[in-house]
Amino acid sequence: LTSVALVGGSVTKAPISLVEQTTPFLFVGVANAVDTSVKLRADFATGSATVSVSVNAGPASSPVAVQSGVPTDVPLTTGTNDIVVTHTNTGRASTPTVYTLRVYRAFPITGFELVDADDDTVVFSKKGATFDPTVQEYAVTVPHDVHAVKARMWYADQSEPISPVVWYHGGVGHDRVNAVSGVLTDPLSLRVGTDSIVFYPSVEPTHTYRGTGWTVKVTREHGHSAANAQKCEAEQMVM
Repeated sequence: LTSVALVGGSVTKAPISLVEQTTPFLFVGVANAVDTSVKLRADFATGSATVSVSVNAGPASSPVAVQSGVPTDVPLTTGTNDIVVTHTNTGRASTPTVYTLRVYRAFPITGFELVDADDDTVVFSKKGATFDPTVQEYAVTVPHDVHAVKARMWYADQSEPISPVVWYHGGVGHDRVNAVSGVLTDPLSLRVGTDSIVFYPSVEPTHTYRGTGWTVKVTREHGHSAANAQKCEAEQMVM
């Protein structure tokens, strides 16, 4: 075996030289929650190769023959997918060589929303029937007097621990907040202009699915909102 590569889906990667292998895993990558498979290509001049998959440390699937240089579909399941490539040299009595490519497939979420930090009024929501996981970027405009929002997302229980996070990217800083399903985060300050709030499902503290993020670009209006302007005008008339 001279090289192996993942050549499809959100974990596309150039061929990996086997000389690079310094850990038990040739490659550790991430996949979008919507990715149900990835293509694997193995290159070898002699012998034969097979591929199998172990999901969440479970038993490996039945080996499937791989042709040199020909991409082979490998199914991905939510969680940890250990893609095991086994190469056997024809005519040799040596033990087959085994290479493992570990791919994390993101846990699905079922929705998310943003609320005004002052009174928990919903300012943006995508959940249930309105949530389409294939749409990964949204935009919303909020009045000037909405100075901060709280975020929450919903996700299904899974077979291994998950710790979804909300990333805040704004002019007043960057923050990573752990998100418990259905529970509002602490307030995230908004500057005047546009900030991005990204909902990420993740697994293990050091592996965030950066390929699977649902971004809400929040634009806070300049100046006072129309409602506040009317309120101020009414107060002046009373005076």
